[in-house]
Amino acid sequence: YGTALHFAPKYTSSITISTEELNKGKHSVYFNYGVTGSQGYAKNKEFGNKRVSELGKDAYAKALSYLSRELYNEGLTGFLKQAKTKKHSLYCAFYEIQYPEFLKQLKEVKKKVKELQIVYSAQSGQNKDIKDPHHEKGNITSLKDIGLMSVSHLRTKANQPHNKFMILCENDVPIEVWTGSTNITLSGIFGQCNTGHWIKDKTIAKKYKKYWDTLMNNPSLGVLSKVSEEIQPDTDLTKLDNGTYVFFSPRDLPFDKDVEVTPNHLKSYVKLIDKAQELVCMIFPFNYDSVFQKVYDKKRSFLRYLLFEKTAQAEQAKSNEDNDVNLKV
Repeated sequence: YGTALHFAPKYTSSITISTEELNKGKHSVYFNYGVTGSQGYAKNKEFGNKRVSELGKDAYAKALSYLSRELYNEGLTGFLKQAKTKKHSLYCAFYEIQYPEFLKQLKEVKKKVKELQIVYSAQSGQNKDIKDPHHEKGNITSLKDIGLMSVSHLRTKANQPHNKFMILCENDVPIEVWTGSTNITLSGIFGQCNTGHWIKDKTIAKKYKKYWDTLMNNPSLGVLSKVSEEIQPDTDLTKLDNGTYVFFSPRDLPFDKDVEVTPNHLKSYVKLIDKAQELVCMIFPFNYDSVFQKVYDKKRSFLRYLLFEKTAQAEQAKSNEDNDVNLKV
């Protein structure tokens, strides 16, 4: 009851629930609190609604533990701890790799394993040192400072090479993968809403390793597109057999730059949306592609919940007199 800024519970009830174990089986997904825990953070007396950079040492550590929930200590760090003997190798690909504590752990991994190799994005904007209280630097400077540049391979042939994954190998056999949306930065792990996906499956790990082997040579988009589609061809998402599918990008390249082409895989997403009967939820952190604008502009009998990063993007979605819900962030 009340408003978003001044709310209070009037009625309470309780239920008993059983949750899944955090790390059990083939797939484990880790969430942080990030911005979703902002009210809890703001009301915590020890944090005092201050920036984490303004907290004392003990409060700072507690704040990061709270904000990351299980994403950092149990997830990212837990995955790294498996790479601990000369039987192991670790192959990483990151868009942003700047968080000093994670880099320290990677350096320790390098001492223990047979091989550590890192592909990183070397876009010019990412390699400008960021002036913040915790001195996070650009990718190149961060890797140089920690002493990992000798095992690092730059990637430049993409505007936003959003690779965020690690492959664990044992006796040169890919066995597990860490992937998800989390950049290795203070804001990525602790500030934004992000997830990590830990996969224990040799078949999937082998596909990621083939993709990584191509990435390390800084391939053109056309070359990478060919490999992506060899690993997993375009598939009708409305007719999937049981199993796990791994779709890599880019896809459907090269093509004539003067002709606008809608990738087959996006068309397949549209077919999936058209098949919905109750609910479709979708996030648009960057652009709202015209192929989705067209399908969401149609009147529907089911709820559509669209999450945008910017108000201007959300305004591109038509607000029909049906059950659409467009959330502006």
